[in-house]
Amino acid sequence: MKGLSPSVLGAVNRKGVRLGLVIIAMHAMPLLCFADTVYAVIANSETPGLEAVLAMDAAARKQLTRQLMLKQRSTWPSGIRALPIGRPIDDSAEIAFAAHVLEMSMEAVSQHWVRAKQISGATPPRRIARDKWLLKFMERKVASIAVVSYDSFQRFGNSQLLTLLFTFVDEG
Repeated sequence: MKGLSPSVLGAVNRKGVRLGLVIIAMHAMPLLCFADTVYAVIANSETPGLEAVLAMDAAARKQLTRQLMLKQRSTWPSGIRALPIGRPIDDSAEIAFAAHVLEMSMEAVSQHWVRAKQISGATPPRRIARDKWLLKFMERKVASIAVVSYDSFQRFGNSQLLTLLFTFVDEG
């Protein structure tokens, strides 16, 4: 129990293990609240030409994802029409994705869609709120691409139907 204050250690010794664990957990809580979150950008595994995308370097995959999600590009490199899937505007995955992959603020993303609608009629990607629903939808839709928490991808995603393109970390 190295690194714990004497008062915490004393509570463990005098009050027993159960109370001690609660106090230790409360002592560690500030660290848990600011933990980094890992997100996964994933695609349907049956997307034609996905192997070529996976062969790209990380920067090229990120650029392709950016183009597909902002609908600056409508097809995968193989020529099949892409199906980008978004998250609600206030979703932590969407905010992190905008910052780390799109390299835009949420305000800039909103302005992008206003301009895109006026110029070409393009609309934002369909938005699905829950990771589990999004993953199930993607398993059925060839050429789909989206962002989810890496934890949800591990727990709910079918690794035979979905492919990890890359991950990124959002610092608390």
